[in-house]
Amino acid sequence: MAALRFEIPLSALLAISVAACASAPPPASAAPATPAPAPATPPPTAPTASAAANDPANAAPTTEPPKAKAPALAPFAPPAGFTWLQASADYVLAAREGAASGDGKCEVWQISTQKKVAELTGNDVAAGGANVVCTALSPAGRFVLYGNGRRSAWKNWKDQTTTCSGVMAPDDSSCIDDDTTPFAFQPKSGPAANLDLFWSKPVPKGPHKKVATIPRGLNRSGPGDKWWTVRYCSPDKAVIDITNGARITVDAKTGAAKTSKSDGSAICP
Repeated sequence: MAALRFEIPLSALLAISVAACASAPPPASAAPATPAPAPATPPPTAPTASAAANDPANAAPTTEPPKAKAPALAPFAPPAGFTWLQASADYVLAAREGAASGDGKCEVWQISTQKKVAELTGNDVAAGGANVVCTALSPAGRFVLYGNGRRSAWKNWKDQTTTCSGVMAPDDSSCIDDDTTPFAFQPKSGPAANLDLFWSKPVPKGPHKKVATIPRGLNRSGPGDKWWTVRYCSPDKAVIDITNGARITVDAKTGAAKTSKSDGSAICP
């Protein structure tokens, strides 16, 4: 028996292939990857009160106003090894600097002429105790106060120790004691130790008069423990006022004293 043989024209095969391609679904396209969402940012946390207070950015300004510079005592520099201590009227007092101040040397200079007018030492002021040093210039500039805690005295430009101590008159014409040294203090509860105050002239071995007595004025614990005031109201008048006690008015030229009751009014009205 003879075998069967089928032949398909080439054109038919091409037609079938084209139809198959046209009817087949298109290949799926790969979708682009979607990025994962970013994690949510937490809201800022408000600082606590203590943290805010400690944060330098929140600190209040700490700038302090500049401190006022002390006015110069003289328009020129002090001599080498000295420093200006005090100015009064047309004069300025120069004291030794540092450890050298213990030698007691001081100078007085006139401001208007810028010339030295006096050289002084601590001689003949006090025997014993600490070194005698200059501490003040009188109101008119003619005397320098020296002391060492045992005794004090005003010295003139000739380096002479005067009878004066205490408060000096505005014109340097007289003085009145206002205190004494700690070496004389007595216990507060001990026997009465009165304090006598004297008016004096600022000359060597000059006249002096007792013008007031402070009852128990030496029964004290220290120099600041005072209940009286000595003040010059003018070159002619001084007043010693004892709290809850007497008020003594002193003629500053003669030392004559008049006592009345202290009424608490102004000492120098």
